[in-house]
Amino acid sequence: MGEPSEFILRLNWEALRGGLGQAKEILVLADGGRWIWNLAQDHWAGVKQLLDFYHGSEHLWESGRASHGQDKAQAKPWVERRLHQLRHGQERRVLKEIAALKRPREQPGQVVRREQNCFAGHAGRMSYQTMADRGWPPVGGFARRAPA
Repeated sequence: MGEPSEFILRLNWEALRGGLGQAKEILVLADGGRWIWNLAQDHWAGVKQLLDFYHGSEHLWESGRASHGQDKAQAKPWVERRLHQLRHGQERRVLKEIAALKRPREQPGQVVRREQNCFAGHAGRMSYQTMADRGWPPVGGFARRAPA
């Protein structure tokens, strides 16, 4: 799609064509790329940002497997409970739990640290229930199956 600056110009043009000029609020739904958030903030004052649930759930699965063992059966109950909490307005609780995860030794500990940093960086972009309550359409699917 070209350079980010070209992409945002095309995106803005399409959004204007679709009615952005009459919008009372703007929601940017993205996969977590910092450049997307920066471009959106630079071009649309007061934009609301939301990490798409699918990508957020992928990071939660990474955290769960790294902290609870690579066996999907061990991580599944922990992850699925937190996915439900994220979807239903308990994102602060989930973020605190992720921040408090103990880091295992070696590679799994590096994964936990990376995911803790990821969630800390997106803390303000996970208000899924709030956005749903405001009437925004479902975003990115709220159900996520365990990776194979």
